[in-house]
Amino acid sequence: MFDKERIGELLNRIEEAVLLIQSKSGLIKKPDDFLLTQDGMFLLSGIRRMKWELFEITEDVVRYH
Repeated sequence: MFDKERIGELLNRIEEAVLLIQSKSGLIKKPDDFLLTQDGMFLLSGIRRMKWELFEITEDVVRYH
């Protein structure tokens, strides 16, 4: 059996991460937007980190299922 409360928490974190990625990546129109400014590099780093967190959360969901 799995912990429904824990799964709910993980799914909420997934939703938050996806919404954050969508809101931030909408600012990027071309690769140079990431590479030519310091803000772009921070944005790229943040999006990459959130995608990694999504991967880890997904592993937790699979483990608890």
